[in-house]
Amino acid sequence: MSDRMENRKIYKNSKKIYKHLREQRGRAKYIKHYGTPDFKELTVEDVATLDVVSEEWTTGSKLFKFAHKYYGDSSMWWLIALFNEKPTDSHFSPGDVVYIPLPIERVLTLYGM
Repeated sequence: MSDRMENRKIYKNSKKIYKHLREQRGRAKYIKHYGTPDFKELTVEDVATLDVVSEEWTTGSKLFKFAHKYYGDSSMWWLIALFNEKPTDSHFSPGDVVYIPLPIERVLTLYGM
């Protein structure tokens, strides 16, 4: 499986507003921040090469549960979020359709991972 933190720029932040975090984490000089990743936008042709399963968002639904069910790896929840263009569970409402792209290896390749 791909690690979504791979190939991301790391910034060292030493701003005063993070002083309490630096002290809490035992870091005197800086805190590391990961930059926002740039994912390839999938084309209609890309999506046509995938099998896409749909689920209805209901009370108790969680992206990590869908990831576990379809990918066998709950840590891949972010891939379903990315595909649906809704970054967190709180962006879904009961009745929304959640699209799960398969197979995971192909999805990761299409996103450039």
